[in-house]
Amino acid sequence: MNTSIPTWCVPSSVLCALIYGIHERRPVRIAIFDLGEGVHHAQAQAQAEDGQWEYLTEYWTGACMAAKLYRENHPDCVGKEPIRYYTVREFLEQQSKALGLEGIL
Repeated sequence: MNTSIPTWCVPSSVLCALIYGIHERRPVRIAIFDLGEGVHHAQAQAQAEDGQWEYLTEYWTGACMAAKLYRENHPDCVGKEPIRYYTVREFLEQQSKALGLEGIL
């Protein structure tokens, strides 16, 4: 079994939304971007006090993974509007069905 599985936008967006939403008690969501040719990118967002949505990213603190506000989005998404927004629960349900993981997640 592979003991080193790299992260990608799906688990990263869920992790960031959960960490930030729980710790900061702010609304969070997952923004979905169409990168073309059937490829999508997921990025977590948190709502700021002024109502604006800001991107989140994860980083390694040296001891654990953490989430922080990220002023930019994935380079392929700059200037693009999301095609859809999900709550964390909706996103997990959608991904479970899309990946055939209903009995696992």
